[in-house]
Amino acid sequence: MKTGFDPRLGANVTVEQYHHDYGAKLGGDGKPRVRPSVICPACSDSLHTVGESGALIDATWAHDPSPKSWCPIKDSGAAKYILLRPTCPAPAVAAALRKSFFENWAAHWSYARSFASYADIEAFSGFIQHADKTQLWAYATLQEWQLPYAFLATCEFPPPKGSAAVRRRNWLRFRFDAKLRTLEDLWIRIIPDLRFLKLHYRKPRTGEPTAAHYIDCETFVPEQNWMSTHAAVPPHVFAIRHMHARFPAELGPCPV
Repeated sequence: MKTGFDPRLGANVTVEQYHHDYGAKLGGDGKPRVRPSVICPACSDSLHTVGESGALIDATWAHDPSPKSWCPIKDSGAAKYILLRPTCPAPAVAAALRKSFFENWAAHWSYARSFASYADIEAFSGFIQHADKTQLWAYATLQEWQLPYAFLATCEFPPPKGSAAVRRRNWLRFRFDAKLRTLEDLWIRIIPDLRFLKLHYRKPRTGEPTAAHYIDCETFVPEQNWMSTHAAVPPHVFAIRHMHARFPAELGPCPV
């Protein structure tokens, strides 16, 4: 991976930045230099540098042998979040949440696209239909601010086709750090210091990317107040028409 998390700085760093700040592996006396630990932003296991002293390959970070923790970065291709039916559904909660979501669908779409630029509106409407099928809305503890995160974490975001592909070449995948193993934990458990991961992959020739295509990740803190702080970008007319065609009972006649 291109960057690892430096707890001293509270930020991700490249190997080059780490080398500049803390010196080379070996000191002037030829002995190993004692340098601060860098950890994986997803599982918090320690990392080591690869290719730091060479000029022929790009220096990267790698997990140490015998990892202590399961890592969503290393396992992200296989360990996908799924939406499960609530065991004790709350119909009144479901109706109110779903109604509020459709009233605010454009803000949800805008917020999701602030993470996944050029995301496909069909993926968004497909998530809503899957939420209906699994009765996602009926989780008594699910909160509306969590819905874009659930959408992002359960979908794949390949590079867009056409001219937009020039502006986003990487395949995107979203996960939470290793403290969250199932998506339901997001609203059932209180998980301190949870991080949301935006994973970048090279586009494979066929199929979906695997760990071999992984490039790097960005980390975010889930924002509970995004509905009052996010400056929503109005949806494109195509997205508006698509949503009204897909959900006419909820959204009514298309205004454009």
